Amino acid sequence: MRDHLQNLQVAANHAAAQHAKAKWAGKLGPLAPIALVLLKAKTVFLTIFKLKFLLSLGVFMAFYWKIYGVKFGLGFAIMILIHEMGHFIDIKRRGLPADMPAFLPGLGAYVSWTALGVS
Repeated sequence: MRDHLQNLQVAANHAAAQHAKAKWAGKLGPLAPIALVLLKAKTVFLTIFKLKFLLSLGVFMAFYWKIYGVKFGLGFAIMILIHEMGHFIDIKRRGLPADMPAFLPGLGAYVSWTALGVS
């Protein structure tokens, strides 16, 4: 009889622990796919878009945003980004190594690439 009571106690403790786990899983469960995508995307994102690219784009956008306002800052930065990505895609299409665009506030942007050892 005593063993039976101990088994019931252990089962009750286990059920309480499972209920606590289920409660946390219920709250965090919907975030799991997002976390997995972010973990996978982190390496892909940092590989494709180098940190230099993101920082220079942010500073470029902020520079024009501050001087001319939000609409112009965002629109101008996106327009230059699309133009420079055209250069980047064309260079890659030709099989040459190229870096993501670098933005220079007040000057413009450029794509760095190397062909036959000449940059």
